[in-house]
Amino acid sequence: MKYTLSILLISLGIFSHAQKIAGTVRDAISLDPLIGATISISAIQSGQISDVDGTFEIDNLSSGRYSLIVSFVGYKTQQISEVWVKNGKVTTLDVLLERSASDLQEVAVYAKRATITLGKIGITEEQINRYAASYNDPARVIIASPDLAVTNDQNNLISVRGLSPSLNIWKLEGSEIVNPNHLSNAGTFLDQPTATGGGVNILSAQMLDRSQFLYGGFSVAQGNATAGVFDMNIKKGASNRQYTAQASLIGLDFATEGALSKNDRTTYAANYRYSFTGLLAQFGVDFGGEEIGFQDLSLSVNTQIGEKTELKFFALGGASYNDFEKPETIERAKDRGDINYDSRMGAVGTSFRTGLENGHIGGSLVYSGVENLREAETVDSLRVFIIGLNEGKETFFEDQQSTLSFNGYWMTRMFSSINSSMGLMANQYFYTAETRQTYLDGIVHESQNVNGSINQYLWRPYWNLSGVLIRNISWTAGIAMSIIEDQTKLEPRASLTYSLAENHSLTASYGLYNQLQRPFNFYFDQTPRPVTGTTMGFLESQRFLLNYAGEVGNISASSELFYYLFPKVYVYDPLLPQEVETSSYGFSLSLNKPLQNGFYIQTGGSLFNSEIGNEESAYNTGYSARLTSGKEWTRMKKEAEKRFGINLRGMVQGGRPLTVRSETIGSPFVMNEAYRTTPYLRLDLRMIWTKVHSNWTSSIALDLQNVLNRQNEAYRYYDTYTEQVDTQYQLGLIPILTYRVEW
Repeated sequence: MKYTLSILLISLGIFSHAQKIAGTVRDAISLDPLIGATISISAIQSGQISDVDGTFEIDNLSSGRYSLIVSFVGYKTQQISEVWVKNGKVTTLDVLLERSASDLQEVAVYAKRATITLGKIGITEEQINRYAASYNDPARVIIASPDLAVTNDQNNLISVRGLSPSLNIWKLEGSEIVNPNHLSNAGTFLDQPTATGGGVNILSAQMLDRSQFLYGGFSVAQGNATAGVFDMNIKKGASNRQYTAQASLIGLDFATEGALSKNDRTTYAANYRYSFTGLLAQFGVDFGGEEIGFQDLSLSVNTQIGEKTELKFFALGGASYNDFEKPETIERAKDRGDINYDSRMGAVGTSFRTGLENGHIGGSLVYSGVENLREAETVDSLRVFIIGLNEGKETFFEDQQSTLSFNGYWMTRMFSSINSSMGLMANQYFYTAETRQTYLDGIVHESQNVNGSINQYLWRPYWNLSGVLIRNISWTAGIAMSIIEDQTKLEPRASLTYSLAENHSLTASYGLYNQLQRPFNFYFDQTPRPVTGTTMGFLESQRFLLNYAGEVGNISASSELFYYLFPKVYVYDPLLPQEVETSSYGFSLSLNKPLQNGFYIQTGGSLFNSEIGNEESAYNTGYSARLTSGKEWTRMKKEAEKRFGINLRGMVQGGRPLTVRSETIGSPFVMNEAYRTTPYLRLDLRMIWTKVHSNWTSSIALDLQNVLNRQNEAYRYYDTYTEQVDTQYQLGLIPILTYRVEW
């Protein structure tokens, strides 16, 4: 095996490269290179000074994770935590520094990246490969935050502080896209597609640049969301040729990146995945007798034009299926038929950024689309009950969604101390659905067709200003207008930050948020709205936040009082939709020690109450607590460096208030009996063995999701076959073994 791998590496023309960190330091507004900026790594007392192009290189580094401190006179010092340096590879950073209150001195206010703080969560490839049971999925990484609740282990849908997951949105390179997840029906009642989640994200961690999830008081530049924003960026590729191959019980994953031009100004990155989750059945994982599979491809090409212009082209696409075959022995109502679910999603776009004399402009244009198809041939329980005929029913459901999104902005510096950002978001949303049901008893044929489509345009210009009022007080204020055909909504937002002491601050913020209502979020309880040809209006929300952030040594703390108010939401009613007031309010606390000397820990808790009118919302778990921690040990040997790491993640949250439903839509057995699921408890474990060779790295990892094999309740339903209320549980213990090679 050793000789075979060596021959393979030589045949690919792979040679040893010393690992290093390279990048550019620029002014955050003008994109001008900063000459003479200091880039240091405190752990090894090493650093560099940026040259005439603002570029720097720190070489001769051992592979591992580092924390960089970038400083320049007149600018805020920035600390970039958990920078992942891989064996034989170049890690590229684009550092943007903000000017301080005084242009005459360096201000030691650290803007940390890749850490978890309340209201904003950094997402990196390194975290995804380190955290337990993340499965290369950015959405499964951020549930380390106590403000985000797990809705079901089978999907990556998350609830922000008791709000419906359908109120989150996904962005790619700054532009809104459709649901970028495989198996959007995973874990849902009656296998219905969702708008914002699925089994796993289509964009693999190998293609992810530093990204973030926003759910606090974000600026007016982020729009059309009343809960959270997944703001994802695609990797632009390193300057040297790099490869990663990974095989696990989930499937195969292959990634490559490198330069396309001799001067390294044009680079590429690409990734392909193919799943064979059927292997999990051999390890006792039960998916309810269903076959599940997916594959996806993503790529990007980035080119540097001159000193201050960057252009990127990117695309991604994926297909998935979820098939259920009627078993020989019927034990529940679902066993009465066959169900086939297929989904396809794709996106293509471009983004750019170019510097001007006293600012820069940038933007992105992305087209994305998704198609979900569900076909079922079952015994119809409703007609058996009413007519007494054990007749079959064929059901066909297909929906198609597409979004064409443009997001452009212009940032400039005004009066030497005020930063201005003006922009325009222009989106076109298209949705169409078709449902057919055909009943057959050998004599009578009956069909029911429901068709409809929606085509809407959203225009959203915005203007945001930020600056320093006095030395210890900074401010941000902005306004946006969300415009559709017959409505215009203003969105003022503002925040005030008071620096109590070095690395301690208190921030108060207020904002008005509007989100265009869609078939999946028209009703606040996430009941899909029947598709019609009419346009939908806005869902309005007000947000009040009071946040404290501080740092002592290398431990950061953040606490927040929050209040989300929805003056008018629609609640589903068979006869007439009800308009009620909805709110979510509570308190959160988070503590974080970033990875240092092989150890890290993140913990926190949240207490909140989410109400719809006078009743609890379906996502009101009441409380949530998280603990994520890990330790890595290194052992040096002559032939290689060996590492062993262990990572834990514990999650506790309250039960959800739900009602018993029938497994057949429209069944007379639908029950309105309210209940609360049992509290949710899950412990995940990741153990990883890494061997660093001279020019390649190998690792074996074992992920154990739900180590305690606890039966967490998903929901209860009335089964028309057993004629009793049954409980659907979430996934038990899932072992995932992964072998990974990087060269």
